[in-house]
Amino acid sequence: MMKVLKMITGERMSALPASKPRYGAGKGSGKPTIGGTGCYVLSPQWLRPMLKLGRARFSATFRSGGDEFTLRGDLDILGAEPRLLVSHSTRLEPAQTNEYEIELARTSPHLGGVRWWFLCPQTGRRVAKLYLPRGGDRFLSRRAYRLVHDTRQMSTSYRLSSKVHRIGAKLGAPAHDFYEPPEKPCGMRWHTYQALVERWYQARDAYWTALG
Repeated sequence: MMKVLKMITGERMSALPASKPRYGAGKGSGKPTIGGTGCYVLSPQWLRPMLKLGRARFSATFRSGGDEFTLRGDLDILGAEPRLLVSHSTRLEPAQTNEYEIELARTSPHLGGVRWWFLCPQTGRRVAKLYLPRGGDRFLSRRAYRLVHDTRQMSTSYRLSSKVHRIGAKLGAPAHDFYEPPEKPCGMRWHTYQALVERWYQARDAYWTALG
């Protein structure tokens, strides 16, 4: 039997307040920002109550300022291909109802457990978040909509990337890539190395999550 869930989400959790479009600085200058386009945001954390059930039918209301948006759908992660079937109004004029499927993927973090990701319906890329800006018709990745992070978000990702590099420096490789931790330096104790590697994975995963 499929569990039915009803949720009302606040703007802090699932929606960035709608406002006049603003633009990022530097590399992203001239491109629409996530906050400036009043994006509604889907994340695996938002799906957590349903993921625990395996199969669920849900109805959720997003609210941002005077705007209200309803998302309905079915979640199924027990089948061979985990997926999310969603239905909602587009944010185009005139608004129409759009129904489509979002594939899900799971990975096993270094510290154990399961981490869920979305596969962008347009690009097929694995991402931590999907966005629906004003003028959009589907929840897609940031790259699909060519969105850039707001200044506050950019500073957060920069801070997190610096943390990864600082831990890498303690491991003797400050310019190491973000896929696997550096190898154990000669002379470093194993328990020290393992503790630093755990911190490296935590910082790296937080950085990737911030990038969306």
